[in-house]
Amino acid sequence: MAEYFKLDIETLDYQDGITYIEFIDRVPTRQVTHVGERWLSSLREHDTAVGPLLTDQPLQPGEFDDSDRVSAAEFEDAWTLAITQERDQAMIEHRIGDLFTADDADALAHGCNCAGAMGRGIAVEFKRRWPQMYEEYKALCRAGKLTPGEIFPWQAGERWIYNLGTQAHWRTRAEMQAVVSSVDRMLAHAGAHGVRRIAMPRIAAGLGGLEWAHVEDALTPIVSAHGISVAVYQLP
Repeated sequence: MAEYFKLDIETLDYQDGITYIEFIDRVPTRQVTHVGERWLSSLREHDTAVGPLLTDQPLQPGEFDDSDRVSAAEFEDAWTLAITQERDQAMIEHRIGDLFTADDADALAHGCNCAGAMGRGIAVEFKRRWPQMYEEYKALCRAGKLTPGEIFPWQAGERWIYNLGTQAHWRTRAEMQAVVSSVDRMLAHAGAHGVRRIAMPRIAAGLGGLEWAHVEDALTPIVSAHGISVAVYQLP
């Protein structure tokens, strides 16, 4: 059974706000936080001002008053506002062409498995261009030091190359949680190293087996939060 609640909150930086929470069979499934002019969805796990964007606490009997309840329609309106704002503010640009011609990008990225193989897809070209990077990547995988959700950054001259652990093995599908975690880690690293634009393919789609539309929906709020442009390339 789905239940919806609207609660007053105070953020970590002492701003007043409102949060809407959806519980299904008492398990929190979605959450919207409204602070000032910002609408935040739980597609992103954390916000520096708000903290976690989805509670991990199940609904307890009598925890909220009936006056805190809202309709499914009110929750969905808030969810739509958050998703729309996050998409509008996102810094994801779509390009048609060759990823490796992105001269305006400070870094390149691609999704990879954590089994030490770059034998298919665009990973083959990354391996060809940076063979030393590949050898180090392979060693990390064999040592169990690159796992799904982690990243292996490699500096090639003035440009960073991000190897994103999006799937455990080349035989398995990409995992959405690993995609989100690795991109979040990449953007944090990029921000700390002065990277302003990253070019990458439609990671986790294609050989990864996920639908790109779902991947983009999950990545949009993360990219927006970090303020780093991401150019997503697709071959013509």
